[in-house]
Amino acid sequence: MSVGDAAAVGLGPYMDAVAGNCPYLTPATRTGQTRWMRYRSTAGNDLETIASEVFAIAVEVAEDVRARRAAGARLACAVIAVELAPHLGQRVLTWPHWVLKAAYGPVGVVAGKFWPEQRATDCTGRPVVPPPLPLLAVRAAVPTVDARLLPRTPRLATVVAQAQDDGRDVFAVAGGLSDDLDVTWSRVRSWAAHQLEGEVPHDG
Repeated sequence: MSVGDAAAVGLGPYMDAVAGNCPYLTPATRTGQTRWMRYRSTAGNDLETIASEVFAIAVEVAEDVRARRAAGARLACAVIAVELAPHLGQRVLTWPHWVLKAAYGPVGVVAGKFWPEQRATDCTGRPVVPPPLPLLAVRAAVPTVDARLLPRTPRLATVVAQAQDDGRDVFAVAGGLSDDLDVTWSRVRSWAAHQLEGEVPHDG
């Protein structure tokens, strides 16, 4: 996996293109709070294995965001680019994205997913340039703002609006998952499927 700034992982033009859509990206990048990484799975892995690998990386990233925020980096964020065929990005990112939301929303870390075939607009109605590779973005929440950006998941919006990071192990709180040496991706995914009652993973 390569790690560096956007240019170092081949995503410099994309970062420039979406800077106007995200009010946090430019100041976070200017102050050195943005980290970019590019991940390639082992050849032959199935999509579920790739999803589990992406999730494991995302958890490390989320914990790093928490640590950096605690040290004063209020806009700490990271972007994981996954080397996949464009049409597979949505399928691979949906569940890692949802588990991150369910586990880390209460401690004020939010996640977003983007893929090459995605068509989306930002909160002002401007089109968002799709990325060249599937991306999972993880950042410190700005609770009062981010809660308004989650109209399709109002329960999650409430969680984020009230978020406080008390240093908890999010998976210990989540049914003791981190205390089980046999924890598996399928078990974490099953746990997340029952969180935020009435809300389900979707394409946004």
